[in-house]
Amino acid sequence: MKKLFIPGLLASILSGCGGSESAPMSNTKPASNTTTVSNTAPTLVGNLEQEVLALESNSFIFTLNDKESDKILVTMSNNPDWVINCFQGK
Repeated sequence: MKKLFIPGLLASILSGCGGSESAPMSNTKPASNTTTVSNTAPTLVGNLEQEVLALESNSFIFTLNDKESDKILVTMSNNPDWVINCFQGK
């Protein structure tokens, strides 16, 4: 169960990261008079490998950073009833 929970949690967290609120990037080559907008993916920092034992409480603390200071949306989906999501942000 532990092996499925943490990757599932990370996938659901990062799937909500849509990136920048600026103009969408295009696969077409920009005209010479336009500026190309670059956006890097947010980084996730924390103890990503934890042992979770049955009938014991545990917490997963991590930090998300975005180089461009874009807003980051964190969500959890399909979590079991025993998982409590308490997201706090600045």
